[in-house]
Amino acid sequence: MALLLASILAFISYRFKFLTPGGSFAQFILAIIIFGIGGLIWSIPILLFFFSASFFSVIKTARTAINERINKPGTARNQNQVIANGGIAGLLVVLYYFSSDDLFFLLYLSAVSIVCSDTWSTEFGTWKKWPTYNILNFRKMDQGLSGGVSFAGTLAGLAGAIIIALSGFILIRFNLNDFVIIIISGIFGNIIDSILGSSIQVKYKCRVCGFILESGFHCNTTTEYFKGIRLINNDAVNFISVLTGVSLGLLLFLII
Repeated sequence: MALLLASILAFISYRFKFLTPGGSFAQFILAIIIFGIGGLIWSIPILLFFFSASFFSVIKTARTAINERINKPGTARNQNQVIANGGIAGLLVVLYYFSSDDLFFLLYLSAVSIVCSDTWSTEFGTWKKWPTYNILNFRKMDQGLSGGVSFAGTLAGLAGAIIIALSGFILIRFNLNDFVIIIISGIFGNIIDSILGSSIQVKYKCRVCGFILESGFHCNTTTEYFKGIRLINNDAVNFISVLTGVSLGLLLFLII
C-alpha cells in the first residue's frame, strides 16, 4: 500500500509539474518511508502540507513579476528542495521505527509544521503586492527575496503551523502542551528561515536588469555574486531552519 500511494503521489507531482523528475523520485523514496513505517497517522500531516503547498503554487501562476526574484525559476521543486524540507521528517520516522518512542512523532509534527509555516508564509506573502520588510532592520524590501516578512505572510505562517499541529491529533488523543509546542517550533523555524535568508543566504545580481535575486541565471545570462555565503543557498537555509526548530521542540518537550 505504501508503494502504491508513493507511486501515485510521485506521478501526480511529476504530471502537474509540482516537482522535477529528480524531485518526484526523492519524494517517492520519502513517501515510502513515511507511509510504510508511520502509516496513516504520520501520513496525514505530510500529505496536508504537500497538497496545500502545491495548490497555492498552482493558483498563483500569474505572479510572474515576483517569481523572477525567487530563488528558483518556475514552480517545480527539485530533489534538493525535497530533501531540505522533508529529509529531517523522514529521518524522524526511521528513528521512531527503531525506538518506538512517541517523542519522535511529536518532533516529526514540529518538522512538518516548520516547512508548512514557511511555505504558507512565502505563498501568501507574495500573493499580491503586500508591504514587505526586512526581518532584521524592518526596512522595506522587494517581495520574493528571502528575509522579507509581511503581515499577510506572517498570519499565513501561523495558520500553517496550527493546521499541521491539529492534523497530528486527528487519530490520537489531543494534548494541549504538545499542540502548543508544535506550533511554537513551527513559527520559530519559520523565523529562523527568514533571519538566515536575510543575513547569510547568498544573493546574486542580474548583469542585465540589475535585479537582486537568489538564482544564478537571469535575463538569459549568468548572474554575479552580490552578498551572503556562497554555499548557503535557499535549500541550506531551509534545512538549517527545520533542524533548529526541531531542536527547540525537543528541548521544550523534554522540560515541559
